[in-house]
Formats: sequence, C-alpha cells, structure tokens
Amino acid sequence: MVGDTSELIGDTLELVGDALEQIGDMSELVGEMLEQIGDTLELVGEMLEQRGDVSEQVGDVSELAWM
Repeated sequence: MVGDTSELIGDTLELVGDALEQIGDMSELVGEMLEQIGDTLELVGEMLEQRGDVSEQVGDVSELAWM
C-alpha cells in the first residue's frame, strides 16, 4: 500500500514537471510572438511616417501647381 502511494506521488510529480516544462515552452513562444508584434508595430509606425512625408510632399506640389 505504501509502495502504491509512493508510486502515485512519483507519477504525479512527473506529470507536474511535464506540465511546468510545457508552460515554460509556451511562455517562450508567447515572448517570441510579442517580439514579432513589436517589430510589426515598429514597421507600421515607419510606414505611417512615410505616408505623412508623402502627404506633405503632395501638399507642396499642389501648392506649387496653384502658383
């Protein structure tokens, strides 16, 4: 009986260890995903900045055309 209980405890601890390892792997993946999201947002910011520059240039050209 004590042997069975010890075996069950050992199996449970092994399962807990496996679950913690999977949680660690998932945390790492989430970290990588957040890094990619950050990179994407940085690119979007650069694109919006370029769009603003283009809009300004179009405004300058339009102003010159009316002269």
